[in-house]
Order: sequence, then structure tokens, then C-alpha cells
Amino acid sequence: MMEDMHAKLLSELGRLSEEEPQLREEYEAKKREKETYLENFVRGSGKVAENEARAKALLDRAESLLGPPSTQEQEGFLFGKYSVADVVLTSLLATLLTFDCEPLQGRPNLAKVSGMDARACTWVGG
Repeated sequence: MMEDMHAKLLSELGRLSEEEPQLREEYEAKKREKETYLENFVRGSGKVAENEARAKALLDRAESLLGPPSTQEQEGFLFGKYSVADVVLTSLLATLLTFDCEPLQGRPNLAKVSGMDARACTWVGG
């Protein structure tokens, strides 16, 4: 998926470079920058495995902070009350789910978080 996104971006930069000759140098520099990023962080090195391990540890920690499934019904937030941390967690989960990373597998507390934002908005407004 990342390779496809970068391929589209590189293609678009190439097209813009042709359409705007006065900006060709800037577009080509941006294209080289994106190609370097692609090689260093998408295709190469151990960054993918390292970042997957970091994400797993973060999700495991969030799962434990949410507590046992039985107590989540009463509180359901990372630190007892809805906070910025819960907003960030909700955004992170949405992103991971969008990219099919399956962060909820084996994490029942995180699975319930998907409804957390709507519940918090009702609570805050009501």
C-alpha cells in the first residue's frame, strides 16, 4: 500500500515537473527526497519491524490501562475520565484499522474504544 501511494506521488511530481518547467528543479528535488524516504523507511532497513514492535507495545499498554472488560463499562477511558489521550488513541486505532493492521485482535478493551468518541461527546454535551 505504501509503495502504491509513493508511486502515485512520484508520478504526479514527474507530471508537474513536465507541466511547469520553471519549477522543474524543485519538483525533481522533491521527487529525489521522496525516493530516498521510500528506500530508507518503506523498502529497506529494519524500521518496519521496529515500528511494528513499538506499535504492538503501545497497544498492549493501552489495553492494560483500559482494565478488565468488566470495568470498562464503568469507566472505559485510559485514565478514568475522557482526555486528550483517549482522542489520540481513537485516532491511532482508526488509522491502524484503515491500513488493515488489525490492532484489535486479542484486545477486547481496545475493541470497545471504537464507540468511545460518540459516548464521550454525548457525555460532554449532556
